[in-house]
Amino acid sequence: MGHCGLDLTPYLYASSCNYGHTLKKKSEVADSNMQIRFDDNDLEPVVTQVLAKVLAQREADSEKFGGRLAFTEPEAAALLGMKPYVLRDARLRGEVIGSRIGKRIFYSRDQLLKLLVQNQTEGR
Repeated sequence: MGHCGLDLTPYLYASSCNYGHTLKKKSEVADSNMQIRFDDNDLEPVVTQVLAKVLAQREADSEKFGGRLAFTEPEAAALLGMKPYVLRDARLRGEVIGSRIGKRIFYSRDQLLKLLVQNQTEGR
């Protein structure tokens, strides 16, 4: 709602004057070269809050896996709910990257998440 109780949803404040604002319909403004400028001080609290949430989520995810960086092929397959040979075949097709350390293949959490994201489907 605007200052006087009017619904200004279909309008944008295009420019300011002494007390009021010049209103234009959104469709009129969309065609113009409108620029939005933010002061660094205005964005800092928003960026700080978003970063704090992302880091907290990453920490919570890390704790779920006992802080481990990587998992053996059977462990990674179990985390994904599949048989180890299915994960191995995906690696051999180049769908996921594993790291060979000694005789064993390890998968990082990031690689497992990438595999899930790459294979997202909608519906059936």
